[in-house]
Amino acid sequence: MDVKVTEALSQIKNEKIDKIKSDLSTADDKKLKQSCLDFESIFVKMMLDEMQKSTSLESSFGSGAGGAFYRDIYFNEISKKISESNDIGIASTMYKQLTGKEMNPEDKKDIRPISSEDRISESVLSNGSLLRGFSISNPLKDTLKYENLIEKYADEYGVDSTLVKSVIYNESGGNYRAVSSAGAKGLMQLMDGTSEDMGVSNPFRPADNIQGGVKYLSKLLKKYNNDIELTLAAYNAGPGNVDKYGGIPPFKETINYVKKVMKDISVFEE
Repeated sequence: MDVKVTEALSQIKNEKIDKIKSDLSTADDKKLKQSCLDFESIFVKMMLDEMQKSTSLESSFGSGAGGAFYRDIYFNEISKKISESNDIGIASTMYKQLTGKEMNPEDKKDIRPISSEDRISESVLSNGSLLRGFSISNPLKDTLKYENLIEKYADEYGVDSTLVKSVIYNESGGNYRAVSSAGAKGLMQLMDGTSEDMGVSNPFRPADNIQGGVKYLSKLLKKYNNDIELTLAAYNAGPGNVDKYGGIPPFKETINYVKKVMKDISVFEE
């Protein structure tokens, strides 16, 4: 009796699964394929992350949040390209397990086409055969997308807008979804404590993040009598370290950060 009940329940379960599979709309099917491909891309990136730990590749991106940001862009795009160009099998296996159907290799091209915008020049590719044709973001252009918001809050808090632009350019490259290994978030890479102090409710909302970041810069500028270099050092390493050392802390990352942001201010001057 128990065996018959179990078999009946199993049959009902399988019928429900088959119905779900057959009822999957074209749009939902496409989303499912996209999710499978994204998982495969993430898996490839994890492998690349592990591989780079045994090489000197990480050092070529520089240290700190900026280096980590560009390294992540680099590995993200390589992993997408590898996933798009090769039948690794992870996405196909997931899709088959969930739907019982095979994924057409052409689906990768249909679902995740490679954008022609902002393509990297072949002259700067380190391995043309592997990297040729994929695209990455343009940090300068992405930063300038928020020029109106930057000008608005820079004016509101009395901070030079070119300073704000240079900070965003160096902190996140204009990527509002950026998250550092230390947990700093958004365009101006605000730590959770700073976001809370500055009244930022959503650090991934550009307007909130920029307002909070500019407000924090204004606070630091007042604390250090409008000394931009000390303000940047405090923004990078924390006011406690600036006060402790009586100036820019002897941290290589902070020293380089201050120099880079100061230098890049000229990029945004009219």
